Amino acid sequence: MNSKLNLVLALLLLTTSGCARLDDRESSRGDDIAATAAAATYHNDNHDGDDDDDDGDDGDDDRSEPGTETVGEIILEPAEPGPVFGYEDGVGPDLWAELSPEWFLCGEGAAQTPIDLNPGQADMATLDKLRLHYRPTPVDVVNNGHTAQFNYEPGSWLKIAGTRYELLQFHWHTPSEHTFVGEHQVLELHLVHRNRRGDLAVVGILVTAGDENAELASLGGDRTLAQILPRQEGVSYRFDELEIDASGLLPSDRTTFRYHGSLTTPPCSEGVRWFVYSEPLTLSTEQIDILRNALSQLKHAGNDGNNNRPLQPRNGRVVSLSR
Repeated sequence: MNSKLNLVLALLLLTTSGCARLDDRESSRGDDIAATAAAATYHNDNHDGDDDDDDGDDGDDDRSEPGTETVGEIILEPAEPGPVFGYEDGVGPDLWAELSPEWFLCGEGAAQTPIDLNPGQADMATLDKLRLHYRPTPVDVVNNGHTAQFNYEPGSWLKIAGTRYELLQFHWHTPSEHTFVGEHQVLELHLVHRNRRGDLAVVGILVTAGDENAELASLGGDRTLAQILPRQEGVSYRFDELEIDASGLLPSDRTTFRYHGSLTTPPCSEGVRWFVYSEPLTLSTEQIDILRNALSQLKHAGNDGNNNRPLQPRNGRVVSLSR
């Protein structure tokens, strides 16, 4: 197994706490858009989307002690107090709306995510071009118990209709949350962005088995799994000498399904702009196994090792398919 896969495995074998809460405080550097709300909040005040013309290329159960403490490259960030959610019995998606009054949209929302994506049921349209400008960034790996995420440095963004959304982080789900013509894929990647007004935009990419992904295979460095595996709740590992470029995770075909949806974890806030690639990302069987293994061992993974929310009703929403 190469060093890149070691990093991914390490990063994904994390065992701990809460997802990105996307409220005014926007969870501690962002979490699963689908992992969102409940225990950590992302704080990112850097370049939160604007209308600058700074365009680039098109592309689309150990617990930490209270307080935040740094031990070398290990950063301990305790989860914020609040209700616990997950994918396992007793706190799973069917109960989220009952776990907190603030999470009522998880049960009552009319524009929820994920949904089924079907080219035959989408409006073919020529819409504003989606511009993605992603730069390599040092690796900051977080295990929040609901997903494994890479936090991104400021300077990478998505721009649509003149509005820029800063890339905060990306994370993984297994199996996929969206389905394609009724079928789940083995994984789904979410890249979470936010503009200066606090509006969110998420790029979703379904994953299938195929060729090895070069970006995940060449992360670099000589770190072993033991060196990069956070074992305590709320721990993130920082690797300034290792970089990842999210543009290396984008499919070549830039056609996307576009619709207005929600976070896929509590509080299930609506008004999120979704851009889901119609072409999947291919990973090797080994890469897929590493990611799925790690996600299945998360503290709040479901009984089947899953960390995905079930499909939600479309409720007459317009879903467009555009480059």
